Amino acid sequence: MISTTILFSQTTHLRYVATPIAWLIVVLACAIPANGQAPKKVTFDDNVRPLLKRRCSVCHNSDRREGDLDVTSFVNLMQGGSSGTVLEPGEPGDSYLYELVTHASSPEMPPSGNKIPATEIKLLAEWIKDGLLENSGSKAAKSKPKVSLALKLSPTTRPEVSPTPFRISLEPVITPPVGSVLALASNPWAPVIAVSTPRQILLYHSDRLELAGVLPYETGIARSLSFSRNGELLLASGGRGGESGSVLMFNARTGQLIDQIGKEPDTILTADLSGDQSLIAIGSPNKRVAVMTSAGQPIHELKRHTDWVTAVCFSPDGQFLATADRNGTLLLWEADSGLFVQKLDGHTKAITSLQWRSDSQFFVTASEDGSVRVWDTEKAKPVKSWNAHGSGCLVAGFRRDGSIYSAGRDHLVKLWQANGKAIRTFKGLQDIVVAATVCDETNRVFAADWNGKLLAWNLDNGKVLKTLPANPPTLKQQLSQAKTELQQTQAKVNGAGRSSTNMQAQVLNAENQRTAIHDQIKKGTRELQGRAGSKNKLHANRQGYRLANLRRTRDLPAHQAKLKQLKAALPQAKLALESLPDEPRLVEAVAFLESEIQAIQRRNQRFTQLALANFREHLRIADDLRNLVQQTNQLNATQNAKKNQTNQIQKRIQDLNGMIQQQSKIKATAEQELAAKQKAVERWQNAIQFEQDLTRLKTQLVDAESQLAVKRETIQQAQQQHKLAEEKVKQAEQASQASRAAVEAVQKQLQQLQLQ
Repeated sequence: MISTTILFSQTTHLRYVATPIAWLIVVLACAIPANGQAPKKVTFDDNVRPLLKRRCSVCHNSDRREGDLDVTSFVNLMQGGSSGTVLEPGEPGDSYLYELVTHASSPEMPPSGNKIPATEIKLLAEWIKDGLLENSGSKAAKSKPKVSLALKLSPTTRPEVSPTPFRISLEPVITPPVGSVLALASNPWAPVIAVSTPRQILLYHSDRLELAGVLPYETGIARSLSFSRNGELLLASGGRGGESGSVLMFNARTGQLIDQIGKEPDTILTADLSGDQSLIAIGSPNKRVAVMTSAGQPIHELKRHTDWVTAVCFSPDGQFLATADRNGTLLLWEADSGLFVQKLDGHTKAITSLQWRSDSQFFVTASEDGSVRVWDTEKAKPVKSWNAHGSGCLVAGFRRDGSIYSAGRDHLVKLWQANGKAIRTFKGLQDIVVAATVCDETNRVFAADWNGKLLAWNLDNGKVLKTLPANPPTLKQQLSQAKTELQQTQAKVNGAGRSSTNMQAQVLNAENQRTAIHDQIKKGTRELQGRAGSKNKLHANRQGYRLANLRRTRDLPAHQAKLKQLKAALPQAKLALESLPDEPRLVEAVAFLESEIQAIQRRNQRFTQLALANFREHLRIADDLRNLVQQTNQLNATQNAKKNQTNQIQKRIQDLNGMIQQQSKIKATAEQELAAKQKAVERWQNAIQFEQDLTRLKTQLVDAESQLAVKRETIQQAQQQHKLAEEKVKQAEQASQASRAAVEAVQKQLQQLQLQ
C-alpha cells in the first residue's frame, strides 16, 4: 500500500496510471460468470443415460431387449423398438417414451406401477424440448411440423376437388410370394382403392385398374384400412402380432406419412377416424377401445369388451361410436364423452365387420354366424337380418345408394338390397374372401381371398374385369416385362402385315389366273358359237338331202306304176305291130312305149344313183354331226370345268379377301395393343426415372435440412454468444463502475494526504 502511494505520488498524470488497473478489473470480471459456472444443456451422455440405466436398463439393454428396445445406447434408443420410434424432438407429449413414464399411455413404465420422480420426468422433458442432444457437441434434432386435420366441409359432401392421388412412387417395398390380402378400402370420392399386403399398402386406380402408388408400411402389415369421410386421408392400422401396433395416417393425395399414432404392445386390429377428423378410435387384442385425438393424445379408454376388439366405427355425424369384438359383443358409445350408451344383442359369434350408413341412422355388421344385420340407432336393435354366407360372413358394408355388399367363407361376394333381397353374386375366387369393397365412383367390386387372389368385377353385370397383382413386381421387372410384351406385340403386328402382304400377292395371282381362264372361256364360247353355225349348216344340208330324197321317193311309185303300165302295154303293141307291121301308128306307139320305158328306166337309175349319193352324203353329214356334237360336248365340258375353276378361284379370292380383312383387323388390334405396350414401356421408364428423381430429391432434402439445422444451430450459438457477451458487457460495466468508485476513493485519499 505504501509503495503504491509512493508510485502515485511520483506520477504527474494520475489518470493514465489508474486506467490500466480498471481494465484489468473488467477483464477479470468478464472471465467469471455471475453464478460462478457456465450454463449447460441436458444431454444423453451426461444426464439421460444415467437416468435410463437406473430406471429401465434391467429390461431394455443390448442383451435383453424387451419390446425390441435398448435404452443403454443413444443410437439404439433413437431407432426405437418393435412399436416404432419412442422419441420425437419438440413437445414431450409427442414422445411415446414420455407418455409411458408419465403413465399417459399403456403399458405404464416402470411396470412396478409407480412413476419415476418428478425431477427425473422434468429432466427427460427438458432433454426432449432441447432436441434430444447426444452430447455437448451434438446438434439439436428438428421437431416435426404440426398438422391441422380440421374439416370445413361436411364429411358426406363431395369435395370440390377429387382427392385423386398425385404421382406416388410405384416401387414395391418387398416382392414376396403372393400372400393373403388382409384389408381393402375404397376412397369415397375418388376412383382409388387401397390394398394391404405385407409391409406395404398398394393404391390402385379403380377405373384404369392399374397401380397408382405404393405406401411403405414398415411396422408389419395393416390389418385394416379406411379413408377419411372426405377421402383426403388414409388410416392403416396393424403392426406385428404380440410385438407392436400403431396407426399410420397418410395423405391420400401425396402418399406422405402424416403421423404414427396409438403405439400399442400388440397389433391394432381396427381403427377409424371421426367425420370431423378430431378423434381416432382403435381396437386391439387387449379387449379395450382407445379413443384419442387425431394428434395421438389419449382421451378415453373403453373397457366393456370381453375379447379382441375386431371393429370400431364412428357415425358420420360424429355422435356415436360403435365397437364390436370376437365374442359377438356389439356396443354403442357417445363419441365425444366416451359414455356407454347400450349393448346391442343379436350376433352369436365373432363380429367381423361394421360400417355406418351415410345418414348415421343405420349401421351394418357381419359375423362369423353367417348373418348380416342392419341396426337402427334410435331403436337400438336390428331392423333387418339375414343369412348371407352360411359358413361365416367376414365383410359387410353400405354402398352410397344404400345397398349392401358382403363377402364370406363361401368364396362369394354378394350384393343386397337394404331389406336383404339378393341382387347379384360375384364369383371367381377359390378360397375364403377375407376382404372386399365397392368403389361407387366406378361401379366396381373388388375382393381378395385367403390365397391373395385379387379380382375386380363390373358391379352391374357381375363380370370379372381383371385380376390385380397383390404383390406387384419391381419397376425394373415391370419394365423388362413391358419390353418383352412390346417385342411380342411388334412381332404380332409384323406377322399380320406379312400375312396380309402374302395374301394380297395370292389374290393378285388368283385374279391373273381367273383373267386367263376367263379369256379361254371367251375363246371357247366363240368356238362353240362357230360349231353351232356348222352344226346348223350340216343340219340344213342333211335336211335338203332328206327333202330331195323324199321328193324322189314320193314320185317313184308313180314312175314305177307308169313303167309297169308301159311295160304291160309294150308287148301288146308289139303283138299288134306284128299283126300290122305296116301300121305307122303302131310303129310309133311301140317306139314311144320303148322310148318312155327307157326314159323312165334311165330316170329311175339316175334317181337311184342320186339317192345313193344323197344317202352317202347324209351318212357323212351324220358322222360330221356326231363328231361335231362330241367335240361340242367336250368343249362344253371344258368350258364348264373352266367355269368351275373360275368359281373356285373367285371363292379363293373371296376367302383371301376375308382373311386379309381379318388380318387387317388383327393388325389394327395389334397396333392398338402395340401403342398400349409402348405407353406401358414409357410408363415404367418414367416411373423408374421418377423414382430416381424422388430418391435424389429426398437425399437433397435431407442434406438441405441437415445444412439448415447446422445453420440454425450456428444462429442459436451466435445468439447465445451474443446474449452471453451482452451479459459480460453488463457485468464489465458494473465492474467498471466499481473500479471508478475505487479510483475516486483513492484519489480522494491522496488529496487528503497531500493537504495534510
